[in-house]
Amino acid sequence: MGNSDNMRSSDLFERVIHEGNLKIKDIHIHKDANSLVVILSSGSVLAASLSSFPSLNNAPETVLNNWRLVGSGVGIHWEDLDEDLSLKGLISEVVLRQLGASGNSLKVAV
Repeated sequence: MGNSDNMRSSDLFERVIHEGNLKIKDIHIHKDANSLVVILSSGSVLAASLSSFPSLNNAPETVLNNWRLVGSGVGIHWEDLDEDLSLKGLISEVVLRQLGASGNSLKVAV
């Protein structure tokens, strides 16, 4: 197994993305509802708080609507903000937020 295979298998979020061949298909931003909704190629939906991303939260709606997918759908780029969000980062944000809301903590073995 190559070095990149070892790295990929050791990162849960990257493994889920790779094995599921997950890509971002579309996004919807609802500033008034403080939400960033991401539609994945699998049909799954990720919903994150816009306020979790300060540069997006502070941007006007016209700027937020000027986005493009990058890396064949593994990221989103806002040219006017010079801001990028990765699919891995979005999944991490959603999982950590859900863990916090449930009162559970994430334990990581090193």
